[in-house]
Amino acid sequence: MNFKKPFLAILYLNLFVIIIYTIVYIYINSSEDSSTRILLLNNNYLELPNSYTELLHKPWTIITYSFLHKIENYGFFHLLINLLILYVVSRIFLNYFNKKHFIITYLLGGIAGALFFITFSTILPSIFTQNYLYGASASVTAIFIASTTRIPNYKIRIPIIRHIQIKYFALIMICFFLIGINSSNPGGHIAHLGGALLGFLFAKFNKQTNKIDFLKHKKKMTNDDHFRSKRKEKNDRINLILEKISKSGYDSLSNEEKDTLYNAGK
Repeated sequence: MNFKKPFLAILYLNLFVIIIYTIVYIYINSSEDSSTRILLLNNNYLELPNSYTELLHKPWTIITYSFLHKIENYGFFHLLINLLILYVVSRIFLNYFNKKHFIITYLLGGIAGALFFITFSTILPSIFTQNYLYGASASVTAIFIASTTRIPNYKIRIPIIRHIQIKYFALIMICFFLIGINSSNPGGHIAHLGGALLGFLFAKFNKQTNKIDFLKHKKKMTNDDHFRSKRKEKNDRINLILEKISKSGYDSLSNEEKDTLYNAGK
């Protein structure tokens, strides 16, 4: 399967958002109108808020935040890392899932990360003190963990280490996210864990669905084989009766053989 199309779709969306954000950022920093600057800076149109109440006023942010990378906070580097990981794992993912699954997992991974961020910010405000969240990491993590769940022993090549099974890389990543909850970016790391959980559940559910479809297909094939076997057995039986008639005549047939021939002629 060609992995480039779904990957490029995500790439272009991320680049489009960061370009637009950069243009707006340059504009507001060069504007002499302080009221314009305050309006644009304080409304956080694309970032995900840390409360469900505010999310209701800006529901689109549950999607847009996962395409936003801010240039003033090393946004291009952040975007580059996410896209490099996505580029590598998209090749693996699309060997076992389709393009539609790729887009769905990316979006749902972002949504799961968003829900984790808002929920934990609500119940543990002393730990999760960030007001807003942005970045594609939760979505990329969902793609990565879904790939790992489907084929955990797949080996990826890393400089110096050479080859490592993807499941060990995923384990290191999860541990890093858990430890990162005590860092300066706890909201980001909890969002990553939300994306990871979504990726795991998606792969497990999809694998079970495929298994059910396979069993249905197998059952159908077994019934077809059984039908063909019965038909061949019946034809062989009739051929033996016809051969007996050619050698000894019709009167040599038993009553059962006559019934068989009669039923076959109906």
